Amino acid sequence: MEGDYDQIEEWINNGVVDVGFLVDPSLKNLVFDSVFSDELVCIMAKEHRLASEDKLYLEQLKDERWIMPKRTIDRDVSRILSQSKIFPNIVYELSVDQVILTMVNENLGISIMPTSLLIHAPNNLVQKKFYESYVRRVGIAHKRNIHLSPGALKFVEMAKYFASHL
Repeated sequence: MEGDYDQIEEWINNGVVDVGFLVDPSLKNLVFDSVFSDELVCIMAKEHRLASEDKLYLEQLKDERWIMPKRTIDRDVSRILSQSKIFPNIVYELSVDQVILTMVNENLGISIMPTSLLIHAPNNLVQKKFYESYVRRVGIAHKRNIHLSPGALKFVEMAKYFASHL
């Protein structure tokens, strides 16, 4: 099954699934077992005015046109912008990562994405790290106070193993 953060949390809470991949911080009534860390970077077209910078400060992005992931698929971008008191000029809000990559590549705006989602990014898309590191923790969550089945435990073990070899 594939769903957004809210759906996965609901499925776990309602017993539809035993475990699900989420990003910390997840709901307090769930056990979160971190699997890997994923750095967030700014993406932009090669023609963008900031493309020649080595690294960026979030403050440099406050007046940019933003192509944002919907909050239900990526809470991290909204969280770091909010914590930095940056209120983005959102021109597009999308739920498909590949569409965000394509639109950014066409210089329709900028975005912030986890590096794990940039494996299939267009070759000429510019990725910029920040002076301050922003990282999301991806993990497996399950309902608190339950014992996972042997199959679910093996799945968690295998997910951690494969993630450690990325």
